[in-house]
Amino acid sequence: MASLTGLHLVMKIIVTGATGLVGGEALRQALTWPGVTEVVSLGRRTCGIDDPKLTDVVHDDFSDLRAVADHFCGVDLCVYCLAAYSYRMSRAQYATITVEYLRAFLDVICEISPDAAFSYFSAEGAQLNGRSWMHTLNVKGRAETLVLESPLPRRYVFRPGYINPTSPRENPMLMDMLAAPFFRVLPSIGVESADLARVMIETGLADMRETAVLGNADIRDATAIPQ
Repeated sequence: MASLTGLHLVMKIIVTGATGLVGGEALRQALTWPGVTEVVSLGRRTCGIDDPKLTDVVHDDFSDLRAVADHFCGVDLCVYCLAAYSYRMSRAQYATITVEYLRAFLDVICEISPDAAFSYFSAEGAQLNGRSWMHTLNVKGRAETLVLESPLPRRYVFRPGYINPTSPRENPMLMDMLAAPFFRVLPSIGVESADLARVMIETGLADMRETAVLGNADIRDATAIPQ
């Protein structure tokens, strides 16, 4: 991936999932990124941030985004972090949020901003071939396929391992309490949430490959590249 040193452009970024761990980091970083003049947060809830660069778009039905399509105009980079915890819902609901909402988003962005780059937040172990014993990883693989086979010129998939919250969550999760001690001893098992967000933005802005799938080790390596 190319370094962003000296890269100053006028850019518009759209972020989904900005109320989540990774999407929130991506939104905060996008708002302070050199050359970014406009940021759109598209979510089912307000992102809770007030910034002159920010347009906070709240939309309930992600299966149909036509009503908010105007906000997709002139987008240079999509940082797609809309995700769900599978244990909180049925398999059908998880597939709808993970695959069908993404499909609806891609339909609009491909039509309105066909030159945009796309950074997709996936998961370690996602299977494009659908052969995982875990339903969630097969569903993530289906979502990745939508991204990688879209007509957008540059498509990037990120598969982090454990994501350590750089800033404490408002409502700490049991997984963080259990995994954080292991992450401190063996950081190679995951990445910091802020580092993941940074790499998703940097890759989308500076990487000229048409497609790339970045695993946990790739993401960690990319954090060493200076801004």
